[in-house]
Amino acid sequence: DDITNINKLPGSIYHSVSFFEAISHIENSKKEIVLVSIPCHLEGITKYFIKKDKKLLDKIILKVGIICGWSYTNLSYKNFCASTNIDSEKVKDISYRGQNKIEYLELSCEEDTYSFDRRNFNSPHEELRYRSSFSSDMNRSRCLQCQNHLNVQSDISIGDAWLKRLGSKKESIILSRTIQGAEFLKKVVSNFSNNLESGTIKDIYESQGEDLIEGHRAEVFRSLDKLLNKNYVTYNF
Repeated sequence: DDITNINKLPGSIYHSVSFFEAISHIENSKKEIVLVSIPCHLEGITKYFIKKDKKLLDKIILKVGIICGWSYTNLSYKNFCASTNIDSEKVKDISYRGQNKIEYLELSCEEDTYSFDRRNFNSPHEELRYRSSFSSDMNRSRCLQCQNHLNVQSDISIGDAWLKRLGSKKESIILSRTIQGAEFLKKVVSNFSNNLESGTIKDIYESQGEDLIEGHRAEVFRSLDKLLNKNYVTYNF
């Protein structure tokens, strides 16, 4: 509730979590909805409601899109479980947030909960065990082909601002895309006026990188996927 607590929030993290309850929550809610989601979740919900009932989209009064780089497949945690002698079939819940500023990885099983520090390791073996499981090699193939990292369907896109002039200072970048997004920012800007500055398209490119914005590598992966005759999925809106 305190704006100053924002500075205490941990950095971004890309892990797969279940989003299935969001659809039923929107369908059953009697109130207006502010949806916060990564690009593929927003794409999926939009596509689903367009086919099922477009009126459900009217419940969503604001779409806040998280700028997303990628997320891991479930092979990540299963590989980690194998290296720590945990039966992955007994894992009921996984948490990547909690306990300290850096955040712990918590695996909740039927009887026990196992916690692992994601930054401070007691030995090179522990570090290798973690990093080999949660590495770019474990990215979802859909993420490798994604050209919507900046969440273009959202009213407002938010992500980390990796700008050289800011150094190690913790900042975020906000992209307003629609009238709804602009109106919302006008309402809240007074609360953050001392911490805001106008940006440019150059800041966006520096912050997120040309490849993430233009999707050059994603196009290569999409083309390669076609050549290999794998299932190729396109999303049309």
